[in-house]
Amino acid sequence: GILAVGFAILQVPLLGAQFGHDDQTHRWLIVALIIMELGSLLTSASMLSIVWHFPDFKSVVTACSTMTIFGTACFPIILQALMRASGLSFSSVMWGRLVLVVLACVCCRYTIPTMEEYRAQGAKAIGMPLPHAEDTTFCQALRNAHLVALQHWPMHVLAIVFTGTSMACGSVYAGSLVELGEVLFGSAAAGEALASSLPITAAISAWIVVPLFAYASDYLKAGSMGMLAATVALSVLSSFFLTATTWLAQVFVAVCQGMSNGLVPTYFSRYYLAFAGPARLGSLAGLCGTYSALPCFVSQIGIYSWMSALPSTGPEHLILPLEVAYVAKTSILAVFGSYVAIMGLPEKPVVLAGDKDDLDLLADARRS
Repeated sequence: GILAVGFAILQVPLLGAQFGHDDQTHRWLIVALIIMELGSLLTSASMLSIVWHFPDFKSVVTACSTMTIFGTACFPIILQALMRASGLSFSSVMWGRLVLVVLACVCCRYTIPTMEEYRAQGAKAIGMPLPHAEDTTFCQALRNAHLVALQHWPMHVLAIVFTGTSMACGSVYAGSLVELGEVLFGSAAAGEALASSLPITAAISAWIVVPLFAYASDYLKAGSMGMLAATVALSVLSSFFLTATTWLAQVFVAVCQGMSNGLVPTYFSRYYLAFAGPARLGSLAGLCGTYSALPCFVSQIGIYSWMSALPSTGPEHLILPLEVAYVAKTSILAVFGSYVAIMGLPEKPVVLAGDKDDLDLLADARRS
C-alpha cells in the first residue's frame, strides 16, 4: 500500500512537468521517492513472512525477497527499451507501473500470512512454542534485539563490520565504474559500457543465479554455509581481478559484484533468522542493519578521501584505494566466515529470560 501511494504521488511532478507547472510540483518528487523506497523495502521484507511455511527452503524464500530489491536494477533499462519500441511517454509508463503495483498490493493482501499464522507456523517449524508476549513497543523491541545480539556479540560485530564495508565497497565501485573504465582502457565509451554492465549482471544474478544457487543449497542441505562460502569466493575473485586491464576480466568482476549483491543480503537474512527466529527477526535485522551504517559511512569517507588526496595525473588515485578497500573487505569476510564455521549458527533461536517465563506459562497451560 505504501509503495502504491508513493507511485501515485510520483504522478504529481510528472504531470506538472508535462503541463508546464514543474516549478510548483517538483518538490513532490523527493516525497514520492522517499515513500516509494520505504514501500519497496517493506514489501520485500513482507516476503519473509512465508519463510516458515517452507522450512526446508528458507534460502529460496530469502533469495526471492532479495530478488525483489536487486532485480529491479534492470528496470530502467527495460523501461527505456519499452518506450523506444512503443513510443510511449515516460509518464504513461509510470501510470502503467502504478496499475501493476496496485494489483500486486491486492495480491499481497490475500496471500501474505497474518501475524497469527506466521507465529503458529514459525513455532511448528522450529519445534518449540514462541513467547506469548510480543515486543509491543519500539523501545521494548529495541531492548530485546540488543539482548539477543549480546548473546553472540563477537560474531555480530564481525557481521556488522563486514556488511558495512561491503556496502561501501559496492557503492564506491558502482560510482567509479565510468572513470575506472576510462583509466583501464583509455576510452570514455569503455567506461560507459562497463558501467552499464553492472545493473544487467546484478539483475541476472538476482533473478536467476542467486535463487538457483539458494535452491541447490537447500536441496543439498548445505544451509547458509554454502552461500557464505560462495560469497567468500566471489569476494576473493573480485579483489584479484579488480584492476585487470582486460575487458573479459572487468566483465567477470561486474558479474562477481552482481552476484555478491544478491548473495550477501540473502545469507544475512538466513543468519538473522537463526538467532531471532519468528519473534524478533525484523528488530534484530533492523538493529544490525542500522549499526552497519557506521562502518559503511566511515569506509566511504576513507576511500573517497584517499582518492582525493592522491595525484589525479595517474590511475593510482582510483586503483590503489579500490584495491585496498576490496582486500580489507575480503579479509573481514574471511575472519567472519572462519568464526561462523568454527562456532556454527544456533539450531534454535535465542531465548531471553522474559521469554522463559512466558514459555513456562504456556507449558503449564498445556498441562492443565
